[in-house]
Amino acid sequence: MKKRIVQEICLCLMLAAFNSIDTFAADSKPTDCWIRTVDLGTKPKHITNAFPLSDQSN
Repeated sequence: MKKRIVQEICLCLMLAAFNSIDTFAADSKPTDCWIRTVDLGTKPKHITNAFPLSDQSN
């Protein structure tokens, strides 16, 4: 009988711990947006799809 009570208490504590982990993880997620603060310069000219945009002349 005591073993069953101890198991139920452990189960309740584990469920409470998992619930609190989810709560803290949701608060610590970074935002999905960002703000560009500098100019990135001129955009490369797209010549062909055969090469990546960063190296069009290859």
